[in-house]
Amino acid sequence: MWMIKTKNNLIGSLRYEKDRKQYVIFCGILLILQSGLRNIAVGADTYGYKYKFETDMLRSWSEVFHNIITVYVDNEGKDAGFTIFNKLVSVFISNYQIYLILIAILFFIPFMRFLYLNTKRIEDIMLAMLLYQALFYEFFSITGIRQTLAAACCFSAYEFVKQRRIVPFLTWVLVGTLLHKSCLLFLPFYWIGNYRHVKILFIGSLILFPVITALGSRFTQQLVLLSGSDNYLIYINESSRGAFNFLFFLFATIFIGFYAYKLSIQNDPNRRFVFNACSLAIFFSPLTINSANLLRVVLYYDVFLLLLIGFTLEEHKDNTVLRIAKYLFICAMFFKIVKSNYDYAFYWQYMALPEHYL
Repeated sequence: MWMIKTKNNLIGSLRYEKDRKQYVIFCGILLILQSGLRNIAVGADTYGYKYKFETDMLRSWSEVFHNIITVYVDNEGKDAGFTIFNKLVSVFISNYQIYLILIAILFFIPFMRFLYLNTKRIEDIMLAMLLYQALFYEFFSITGIRQTLAAACCFSAYEFVKQRRIVPFLTWVLVGTLLHKSCLLFLPFYWIGNYRHVKILFIGSLILFPVITALGSRFTQQLVLLSGSDNYLIYINESSRGAFNFLFFLFATIFIGFYAYKLSIQNDPNRRFVFNACSLAIFFSPLTINSANLLRVVLYYDVFLLLLIGFTLEEHKDNTVLRIAKYLFICAMFFKIVKSNYDYAFYWQYMALPEHYL
């Protein structure tokens, strides 16, 4: 068994694994409470999803099933599976706050399991939590619901990529696609994730990045259409600033990861899946140059940074370059969290709705 000495026990020992599992559960509970107990004014879409849930709750089952034909045959509307989900949940839950808690549970259990199964140190989880709060909190914890559930399906599907079990993988992706069409972007990962020439894929993504960027919005439009979420087309020509800070961090983290690639793969060959996912994140990242909102389309691969950062910075901390990188990373993430300064209130506190609802 893979073990490294710590002050009190051995990494990989039964005692250490028990402690690591308890830490994962503790973090998961905090994240569920943070997300589920939020005020409806927190986040850009929370109030809008309240209206959607209450509308779907009043639909008859015949309307719900007819909506499937409307969406997938008549090509009107979107993601009929989410309407079915809302109607089914409303049979048991009518309170929107409880609904939010349920969504948080359905997301964070697969998410924390994803982190637990693919890390080996408590420190890996700590770094992943820091990165999550800095880069992914705004979307997963307080904004999206449809795509948050779709991402949870991808976290579950990922384990079947490693096990090479295509039927359960396709089942999870199909469920996620019914909730949010962009989940289709995760479909090629079953084959690409297992690609053994990891560095070739990485170099290829780097070469294609400036080419795709130079093609501009035309190629971006094709990638958005490939995701199945043509609603994102409105972001292509918008005047808002692209996610350049995220792009800088994406490239910096992945370059650091590949700096320690050889030793990382020797310690765990399954890490090629993580490296390949990060290469795909580079390939799809030109989407975000047009608009930071298009990060939603490529987050299925961006989220693998949570795994990469741990086994790169913590596992190779005796390397001077990576030790310095670790401290810089921690400082940068704390700075990002403080600078973001998201408004937050619990459901029992007063908070004004976002301007776009007024």
